[in-house]
Amino acid sequence: MENHVMTTPGSAYGQSITNLPDTVQSLYDEARNSYQAGAFTGVILICRKILANVAVYYGAKDGQRFVKYVDYLVENGYVPEKSREWIDKIRTEGNSATHDQTAKNKDDAQRILDFVQMLLLINFKFNSDYNISENNN
Repeated sequence: MENHVMTTPGSAYGQSITNLPDTVQSLYDEARNSYQAGAFTGVILICRKILANVAVYYGAKDGQRFVKYVDYLVENGYVPEKSREWIDKIRTEGNSATHDQTAKNKDDAQRILDFVQMLLLINFKFNSDYNISENNN
């Protein structure tokens, strides 16, 4: 008789965020699950796509180069000016993930996913929670 061991994956990396638009929610969940599965190159590519989707959600024109989405998010206050270099890091890491032969590592993926999580929390959860509490006063 064979001895079968059943393993179940742990919970996805990062925290669940409420009030995300559907397109952003599905990508964020995919990035969290990809991290958990060790698909670190995929995490970086998905995070890049998340930022583009956030920019379009807030009014940027769809189908632009990624740098235009970065500019839109910063110029319209969705990303603090001091965080521009982090978004640019997502752009360069995404380019590297797409064009270089080497896979991305856990540290790169974790830093980028943490940054995206923070932006989503600020722009969707905290702002939404604050608006709800202000409207109830």
